[in-house]
Amino acid sequence: MNPTTHVLESRYAQLEGGHPLAGVCTSSGTTAIFYSIINLASEGDNIVSSSALYGGTFTMFNDILPKFGIEVRFVDGGNPQNFLDAADDKTRAFFTESVSNPSLEIFDIEEIANNAHSIGLPLICDST
Repeated sequence: MNPTTHVLESRYAQLEGGHPLAGVCTSSGTTAIFYSIINLASEGDNIVSSSALYGGTFTMFNDILPKFGIEVRFVDGGNPQNFLDAADDKTRAFFTESVSNPSLEIFDIEEIANNAHSIGLPLICDST
């Protein structure tokens, strides 16, 4: 464990109301997204994602995760109901960006989160 990184992780977790050991810092937002999904989904599972994404995230979702057997279902994030409509019993998370890059679309994160939580799923939201 790197002590400097540990302090950073701990403080970020506490700022967000989490346990001091709940934070994880990564070298990039793309790495954080990958870690989040790979710890929630396995072969045969899926996630539902807004289609308005940073190019690197889209490549991961479209080309890399399917090699692990994880399907990504892309929806128009402008309508939070689309996330629920695309979900099934193999869905492990919803994903969106706080402000999509590069199109700068802003979605109703609270409603998307409420929809995810209503069926027992987490919302992963990239704010990097």
